[in-house]
Amino acid sequence: MSGEDVAMNEPNVFLKKAVKVGLGVVAGISFSTIIEFSQVPGLEFLSFFNGFMDIGAFISTIVIGLYLIAVFFKHKWVPSKVCITILLLYILIVLSTIISGATIVKRGILSNIFLVLLFDACVDTEDGPIVLSVLNTMKLLCLLNFLTVIIYLRNGGMPYFDLRINDARMTNTGQYLLGVDNGHIVTLLPLICCDIAEFQKNRKKTALILPAIFILGIFLTFSVTTVLILAGTAILFWICKKKSEIRKILLDRRLFIASLLAFFLFFIIFEGYSIFSNLFFTLFGKDIASSGRARLYPIAISYIQKKWLFGYGYVYSNNWIGGYNSPHNIILDMLLSGGVVGLCIYFSILSSTMKAGLLTLKKDQTKDGCLFFMCAIVAFVFCSMAEGYDTYVSFYLFWWMCLAVAQWDKFEKLL
Repeated sequence: MSGEDVAMNEPNVFLKKAVKVGLGVVAGISFSTIIEFSQVPGLEFLSFFNGFMDIGAFISTIVIGLYLIAVFFKHKWVPSKVCITILLLYILIVLSTIISGATIVKRGILSNIFLVLLFDACVDTEDGPIVLSVLNTMKLLCLLNFLTVIIYLRNGGMPYFDLRINDARMTNTGQYLLGVDNGHIVTLLPLICCDIAEFQKNRKKTALILPAIFILGIFLTFSVTTVLILAGTAILFWICKKKSEIRKILLDRRLFIASLLAFFLFFIIFEGYSIFSNLFFTLFGKDIASSGRARLYPIAISYIQKKWLFGYGYVYSNNWIGGYNSPHNIILDMLLSGGVVGLCIYFSILSSTMKAGLLTLKKDQTKDGCLFFMCAIVAFVFCSMAEGYDTYVSFYLFWWMCLAVAQWDKFEKLL
C-alpha cells in the first residue's frame, strides 16, 4: 500500500475507533448501577439521566448486535466454551421467566447476554477499543462514586427515599453514586483486577493508582462482605504465589465446587451460621443469626421446593423474598432463577474457568495477572454466599473475569 493510500485510510481508521470508543462509553454508562436520582432528595432534577441509561442500553444493544454479526462474517468468530455456557444459563433463565409469567428485567438480561458476547468476540479477535472503553468508563464512574463516598460518608451515605419501606432517610442509607455500598464490589473488583494484571504485565506503577483509590473507598464504607472479598483475594494470591503445589489444590475446580456445596449445606441448609454468630458479632458488630439474611433463607427454600428443576426465572420484585429481590445467597439465587439445571450450568462455568486458568499457569507460571483474577473469582463466589450480587446489572463484569481467565493469552494482549 502506498503512502497516499495509507493517508487516505487514516480518517477511516480513526472514525472506526471513535465509534467503538463511543459505543463503549454509552454501554458502560447504560449498564452501570448508577443510583435512581428520582429517589435522592435534592437531586431529582437528574432523574432524566436514568432515562438516558434505558435508551442507551437499547441503542448500544442494537449496535453491539450488528458488531457481532460483522465479526462473525469477517473473522468467522465462534463463541468460546465458557461464553456459550453463560449464554445457556441466561437462555434458561429467560425461558423460565416467560413460563412464570414474570416481567423480564431488560437491562439485566441485555447486559448478561450482549456484553458477554461482546467481550468474547473482542478478546478472540484481539479488538480492544470497545472493551477498554467500557472498562475506562466504569473506572471514571467509580472515581465519581469515590467522590460521593468522601462527601457523604459522614452521614452514612446520600439521602435516599427507599421505595421498599416507603421511607425518606437522610442518614445511614449506605447509598452512593453506584448504589448501595455492599454492591460496589461487583464493579470495583474486575477493574482492580484489570489494573493489577496490567501492572504485572508492564510493571508501570501508575497502574496501581486507581486500585489504591478504589480499595480506600471500600475500607471507608466498610461493607463486611466486600472487605472479606479483598482480604480473601490477597491472602489466596499470596499463598498461591508462594507455593505452586498448594495452588494446584486451592484452585482445583473439583475442590472449589465441592467446597461451595459443603459451605452451602452447612451454613444455609443446616443453619451453621448460628454457630459463628457470636464470633461474627464480636469482629464486625453484626448478628448474622438474627439478620435479614437468615430470615430470607427458609423463604427462598420454600419457593425452590415448588419449582426445583428450572426455577422461576427473573422475578425481581421487592416483595419476592421477604421484601427483597434476592435471598442474598448465590446458590439460592441460581436455584430460584434457573433451578437445579441452572445451578449445574453455573458450576460448569466456574469449573471451565478454573481449569483453563490452571492450564495457563502450568504453561507459564509468571502469569501473575491470571492468578490474581482466579483468586478474586474464588473469593467473590464464596462471599456471594451472603450477597445477591448476581441481581446487579453490572454482574456482566464478573462474567468478563471468567472469560478473561479462560482466554488469558488473548485478553492480556488487550491490556
